[in-house]
Amino acid sequence: MSDLLMSTQTEVLFDRIAAALEAIAGLPRQQPEVMSGFHHGRSGRPGRTVFIGRTGTGNAEDSCWYGLDADSNRVPIAERFLTGRLVAVEAVTVERRGEPVRKLSLCVETEAERIWLSTGISTAAARSLVPSLLAVGDRLSRETITLAVKPGETDPAVVLLSVYDQQQEWVRPLPLEALELEAATARVQSWLS
Repeated sequence: MSDLLMSTQTEVLFDRIAAALEAIAGLPRQQPEVMSGFHHGRSGRPGRTVFIGRTGTGNAEDSCWYGLDADSNRVPIAERFLTGRLVAVEAVTVERRGEPVRKLSLCVETEAERIWLSTGISTAAARSLVPSLLAVGDRLSRETITLAVKPGETDPAVVLLSVYDQQQEWVRPLPLEALELEAATARVQSWLS
């Protein structure tokens, strides 16, 4: 299948998913049974837009996600966990340094706010997250999940994501080929609508 045809089919799927999400936006939400938002064994500070990536020098203590301040400087988020209800997943094209870049964008609804997460579509974070979301399946539309970040063991720039279900059990990721990542993202989004 050509890249252009696959890209067009993916865009059509995202349009359908967006319309379905808008249609159900007014439905009551199930309250999560676990603490939501960022946390590390305590109530954390919520963010609004969060980027998945390392800050610092690659030490184990460096954060694996960050926000941006008013001057676009990275503001590390030390917490390793984000708990909430996944309400949107999409592959989007954004402009970075004048070039188009594919990103994985997720929206997690916590008790306090909606937090948008962003990472490159071909990063280790995306490749570790999407197969885990596929393994949760259609339960994503009604259950809270916890996203856990950890630094890669061999590359200081790598961030890996794990998913824990509402019972706080680790979700074993499904096998996934890199070329299937955007189609898998669309499938996950379909369960949220």
